[in-house]
Amino acid sequence: MDAATPITCTGLESALADLVVDAARQAVAGVVPAGAIDALAICADDLPGDAEAWLVLRRSRPGAAPALTVYCHPGVFVAPRPATGTVVPPRAVWDRPDPAAAEPALTAAAFARARADAFLHHHLQWAADTIGGLLSPERVPASLTEAFTACWAVHVDGRLARRDLPGYALTDRRGRFSRQFSTGGILMPGHWKSFQGLWDGLFERPKDIVAVARSLPRL
Repeated sequence: MDAATPITCTGLESALADLVVDAARQAVAGVVPAGAIDALAICADDLPGDAEAWLVLRRSRPGAAPALTVYCHPGVFVAPRPATGTVVPPRAVWDRPDPAAAEPALTAAAFARARADAFLHHHLQWAADTIGGLLSPERVPASLTEAFTACWAVHVDGRLARRDLPGYALTDRRGRFSRQFSTGGILMPGHWKSFQGLWDGLFERPKDIVAVARSLPRL
């Protein structure tokens, strides 16, 4: 990908979108091989947060570089905000909230570059792995999809850290790993050994990471 390849961001106020596009341009330069994608579109929609994303690759013709679309929650690009909109007495789950009480729009003043950098580098590295053929989701057993995804996320952030690129920190990724795999809040030493091996790059091939995922507790 070169500087002429378009990057767009929708779903955000224009000044905030410009900041996200600038961060995305630098992230692409850091983790996506030149010419690997034809365009990048970031769609900040009202999807579940927690730094997750949906990645969609579309090719205009066979053999062409794909256009990449990243669907995510707007909150991944701004500083965390305290929960708002508490209703007393509690509203029934099927009742729609009052539009007047909706969250205020995010602005450029709320932009958190470090959070944006971590999110963009993490997910663009994931996309680059898929485009380059390192990661083939169809080779992961369906029963292990969720566990493999969590393990690969650790692997991705560990690789970024070893290259001194932005990503989710070891402490953050350890916390997510623990919440996902612990039973009663406890992980056995063997599970922490697996985590550290994923982070340190001891397991590089997808089939090795499938084996790690298979050894962890069922989700």
